[in-house]
Amino acid sequence: MTRTFVLPDLGEGLVEAEIRAVLVHEGDVVKEDSPLLEVETDKAQVEIPSPFAGRVEKIHVEPGQTVKVGQPLVSFADGAGAPASLASAPAAAKPAARAAPPAPAPAVAGGPVAAAPSTRRLAREMGVDLHAVRGSGPAGRITEFLVPTANSGPRGITAGPDGNLWFTELNASKIGRITPAGRITEFHLIAICVFSVGCGPFGITAGPDGNLWFTEFDGNAIGRITPSGSFSVFGIPTAKSRPEGITAGPDGNLWFTEAIGNKIGRITTS
Repeated sequence: MTRTFVLPDLGEGLVEAEIRAVLVHEGDVVKEDSPLLEVETDKAQVEIPSPFAGRVEKIHVEPGQTVKVGQPLVSFADGAGAPASLASAPAAAKPAARAAPPAPAPAVAGGPVAAAPSTRRLAREMGVDLHAVRGSGPAGRITEFLVPTANSGPRGITAGPDGNLWFTELNASKIGRITPAGRITEFHLIAICVFSVGCGPFGITAGPDGNLWFTEFDGNAIGRITPSGSFSVFGIPTAKSRPEGITAGPDGNLWFTEAIGNKIGRITTS
């Protein structure tokens, strides 16, 4: 008789987990409570023990996979001493208790960050340290908002003078604006781009003049956009300088880096 262990109810309203490691192989004979899987929820990374003894017949998951509560994890063949009442995860109170994290608490250095497994996976792929990101959801939970333009390549982001957030879309040659509630508006730069392939907006910062200023990695220029969406562009003297980062300086000017030009640029705002 084959018994299948499914992802149990993890409590705290959690509905999914990411498989971080599979600690057994098909054909292994395991004992009750021996380590079976390591999973990561949006609140903790935990080890799930085997709910019963038996031979591992089939492993239904793999590392990096996100599974929902009730989805099959591992199937077992009967083994000596395996209680028949533990044939499925709904009765497996023991792993559920082990997997359930404590009540939400402020994140500590090196501790787990409150983020969905898909968010954690994306952060790993992009090399982003989630400990350095302040979550917008309850108790520091990270919430994501999809940019309307597919594969737009959002790059830089800054707080705007209008109470919204402004960001660059490297691949789409657009500047985006997102309200604290998550409503996104995009402004297309193609009309002011020097090259037909696009401007490649990269870094962005709020200027002392009440506008947003950004670098054009492909356009070799510094751009300015008003909170209402009007653009201006200012060419950089050094050809193909590839400007990237930009910030407001203490002197009331904007300062930026030129990655290929090997220079630091300054632009006045008035």
